[in-house]
Amino acid sequence: MCSSDLWSPVFGFLFSDLLLIVTQPTRDRLFFVKQQVWLKELASLHFSSGGDLDFKLVYAHAKRFRLLRSEKAVHLRVAGPGMKAMWKLLLQKQM
Repeated sequence: MCSSDLWSPVFGFLFSDLLLIVTQPTRDRLFFVKQQVWLKELASLHFSSGGDLDFKLVYAHAKRFRLLRSEKAVHLRVAGPGMKAMWKLLLQKQM
């Protein structure tokens, strides 16, 4: 999984209400939180069809979310089509 700002490698941990995006582990096996995405704040998921490995999580347009966040979406890229299908299925189940 890669985040969109510089397409830096990241890991995603999906919980029942939260997607935690973290950096690759250090030599000490520590993860650093890069971004937390609360699923209740998302308005929609955008998965393109075809060979594109990117997808987008779009935040709700409620005023309180605009005040808390400058970005309106999180862009992610996965390693292959199978991973994209897996993330799509899991995110749709959680939302």
